[in-house]
Amino acid sequence: MPVPERKSYHHRDLRNALISAAIPVLKEKGVMGLGMRELATLTGVSHGAPYRHFSDKTALLEAIAAQGYRQVSALCNSAREKYRQQPLQALEEAGIGYLRFVVDNPEIANLMFSGVLSPVRRGSELGEAAACAERDLLLIIELGKQAGLYAGFDNNDLTTAFLSMMHGLSMLLAGDLLPGQQRDERSVRVLGRTVAAILLNGMLRRGAGNGER
Repeated sequence: MPVPERKSYHHRDLRNALISAAIPVLKEKGVMGLGMRELATLTGVSHGAPYRHFSDKTALLEAIAAQGYRQVSALCNSAREKYRQQPLQALEEAGIGYLRFVVDNPEIANLMFSGVLSPVRRGSELGEAAACAERDLLLIIELGKQAGLYAGFDNNDLTTAFLSMMHGLSMLLAGDLLPGQQRDERSVRVLGRTVAAILLNGMLRRGAGNGER
């Protein structure tokens, strides 16, 4: 009778395999339903093997969130390179990409932004990934500033304003809190463009609201 093959630690890239296996489990079962033993089984290694890469489940969740930030960085960089001569188009494209990312990956966005994880530790993988994503959005804002498109606000404040708007909109979309709003690619793009235009053009007519409180 053949002896069943014993699972071993050996795996070509176990760290990334664990992250890849964890994401669909996270989407299906949430944070509470994600277990290290289940991931070990899914990746075909011993139950202790995942702890060679992640000290605990929180460390794994931080790695998933860091990967999310790197995806945001990638979409910002793509928009900047594609529309380097059109800063407003680059900003719009980055914002719509962000909306799509959150709508398609609400569980990962929840890890990134809801406080499920401990505050970002300076120098940690998660902290560095978050800082890079913010910097890559700032670079798009700086393109517009260099082209003379924006008012004389600080670049960091302009970045915060745009991110606040797009993040708030993405949370509303992801939570189905906009009655009647569709979440297909075209609908999200149209909504993103509309809201971005309102922010960039301002809500008030020229001269309106002076002295009003």
